[in-house]
Amino acid sequence: MTTIIVTSDDLQPATLHLFEAYWKPLKQKHPNLKVTFFVSPNNQEFGQKNNPAKNIKYMIGDAMKLPFKDESIDIMICNQVYEHVPSHKKLIEEIYRVLKKEGICYFGAGNRYRVMEQHYKLPFLSWFPKNIANFYLKKFRGINYYYEDHLSYSKLIKLLKPFKIYNYTINIIKNPLKYYSTDMIKEKSLIKKIPINLLKLIMPLIPSYVFLLRKK
Repeated sequence: MTTIIVTSDDLQPATLHLFEAYWKPLKQKHPNLKVTFFVSPNNQEFGQKNNPAKNIKYMIGDAMKLPFKDESIDIMICNQVYEHVPSHKKLIEEIYRVLKKEGICYFGAGNRYRVMEQHYKLPFLSWFPKNIANFYLKKFRGINYYYEDHLSYSKLIKLLKPFKIYNYTINIIKNPLKYYSTDMIKEKSLIKKIPINLLKLIMPLIPSYVFLLRKK
């Protein structure tokens, strides 16, 4: 079994938390488990220093051109990555290509229509067309270009259509302890109190999603 962890610019706390939560039981069940992190050069050094296990590899690579054979991977974790790559479609095609039949991908994805943009902490930033978003980002953060490209909920579902999609977002909101997500959903968070039926209705406005994808 090979698990591939795909990150963007950093080893995000959510990704590390998820990995640490599942690593120990997975290692016990699958002693030959191999793990690869796709990271930036700085985080390659960080990972090798902080978790130097022999069966963990830190690789600098292109998520749109994975260096693996067709249908060679059992599990992939792609957490908050899609908005950072030039082509959403190529990323998904690569995930589909390298996963074995019935293989699984954990896919964490931010919503374009979240109120507070997650990277620059500016309200409604991801809602705007690029030229307006660039001006807004330059004005308040001194950064020239907003390169992140988020999708709406409906477009995410369309993007992930090649897979069988299981949406775990509401499950996690309602029971973050069970799903090792207490770093994202606090015990007294107001969103936990929203009835499930209402959460389903407002799904297109929930800030971030967690999908489990199974290759058909």
